[in-house]
Amino acid sequence: MTENSAIKDRSSEANSQVIAVLLTVAIVIILAMFVLLWAMSLEMPDVPFPSKTPAIFEIRQLKSTAPNYEGQITLYHGGKIDYLN
Repeated sequence: MTENSAIKDRSSEANSQVIAVLLTVAIVIILAMFVLLWAMSLEMPDVPFPSKTPAIFEIRQLKSTAPNYEGQITLYHGGKIDYLN
């Protein structure tokens, strides 16, 4: 009988360790879900999209300070391409 009780003790100890690990994993997953829900509830700051007018003005100003430049300046904005000469 002592061998059977020793085997049962080891088996119940292993089962309790498995249950403890599963509970820990479940708690971590639940906490991660709460953090994700909290992060999704935050308001994003309003970031205005830059207009192309200041960039064009700066490029033309740079070209006027370097009059010997004979190339083409490409400006990418909003998925469009502008070629400034």
